[in-house]
Amino acid sequence: MYSKFMFNNDITGCYILRNNNNGKYYVGQSKNVNDRVNKHFPGHGSPDVYFDYRKGDDISVMILKLKDTNYDSLNQMERELIIYYDSYNKGYNKNRGNGVR
Repeated sequence: MYSKFMFNNDITGCYILRNNNNGKYYVGQSKNVNDRVNKHFPGHGSPDVYFDYRKGDDISVMILKLKDTNYDSLNQMERELIIYYDSYNKGYNKNRGNGVR
């Protein structure tokens, strides 16, 4: 069921997980996106994403490199992506980015 995602290990940026069955999003950030994304699928990330993945929902991954954007910080980038995808109100994010409720 689970196969490791292969991204360049040195990607610093944000990732967007999309549940293609229910349309929900999860936005996260990392200085090593490859490792962080791979932790979600064996259960070391959002429990709600993991639950839906384990029940068989199709989850896709999109990666945005910080260096390819106009953002000054990962925190700013993550907060704006959470707003854009409305993943706090209608998705999996439990805060508005970096613990901000």
